[in-house]
Amino acid sequence: MKDTRNQKVGKVIAVRGPVVDIEFEKAEDIPNLYQRVKTTTFNGREIVLEISEHLGNNIARCMALASTLNLQRNTKVFSLGDSVSMPVGEELFGRIINVVGQPIDNRGELKSRTTRVVQKGTPNLHLNANHQAYHKFEVLETGIKILDLLFPIIKGSKNGILGGAALGKTILVL
Repeated sequence: MKDTRNQKVGKVIAVRGPVVDIEFEKAEDIPNLYQRVKTTTFNGREIVLEISEHLGNNIARCMALASTLNLQRNTKVFSLGDSVSMPVGEELFGRIINVVGQPIDNRGELKSRTTRVVQKGTPNLHLNANHQAYHKFEVLETGIKILDLLFPIIKGSKNGILGGAALGKTILVL
């Protein structure tokens, strides 16, 4: 049994199908997005939840990774401090596992010790504000006099073409 003295504890305040809202005492106790928390139903079945959204007033909205049948309000929720991860490797060939990586095919424990996080972080994008893709505007010449004269299309811009049937909208796009 894990030591629960340093774990962040919350309580279930709402259950709407697979969506569960959890309230924590302090804002610092709310786990980060995509971290796991666990709770139990009144009949002792363990449910793993994944934090999906931070709401106001120390509330976290979670997605249940198992059925929430018999999950009651005011049930204690314990933070596990890590994200959902799956075992990987050749040991999984021919095996059946559930959404939290536990075997459900009655063939014993998995021997794979390598795991990967399911939710990957967003890549760090560096945008250079000084670099511009187009230094000057260029008019796209369609060859249709009325468009080139009255409604010039700028290369790289977004344009909408409206009209009825058989007016040549497809030809303009091509």
